[in-house]
Amino acid sequence: VDWSTMAKTEMGLCNKRHQKPPDEPPPRSLKESTAQEFGFQMGQAVLISNLKGAPQFNGCTAAVVGFRSDRVEVEVEAEGTKKTLALKPDNLSASTGQAEPPKAQAQGEAAEQAPAEKAPEPRRRRGKWEENSGGFVVNQAKKGPACPKLPPLADLEAMPVKELKQVLVAHAVDITGCLERAEFLAKAKEVAEQSA
Repeated sequence: VDWSTMAKTEMGLCNKRHQKPPDEPPPRSLKESTAQEFGFQMGQAVLISNLKGAPQFNGCTAAVVGFRSDRVEVEVEAEGTKKTLALKPDNLSASTGQAEPPKAQAQGEAAEQAPAEKAPEPRRRRGKWEENSGGFVVNQAKKGPACPKLPPLADLEAMPVKELKQVLVAHAVDITGCLERAEFLAKAKEVAEQSA
């Protein structure tokens, strides 16, 4: 079906979808036909044998949970885990043992237990910081032991910017936003006035 036919059908201009051939027999249920062909019923207990690809399941009892075109789907519990396998009918035989409950019943039982046990919430991860994402880094002064007094203002004015910055950081001065020498000196003067 091309896209123009689909568009016309949705707009109501083409009604191919609603027309059925008059001589079409009623559709057969896939589950009914395959169940009759294989000789097994849904939920029936079966014994698994002659597996070459997964020999660990040989001798296990399983329950029929579905059918495919050429295989039977069975649910088997081995080593504490449930697995659904699609096996050829030749590898299955009717078992006299008790079958495991089909998936629909098992899910119903799990739904009844769910309110009693609260499911753990999934962990949330922090978003990865990306370069140039608009954020910026702030240097905060570290809290440490009391430092000796600031050098005199004349010595601070004579210092290179790098040393001035180190002295201010060592004295727990917040230098956030300071970029130029004049700004660092202004911070140093504020600290000197507060300590005096």
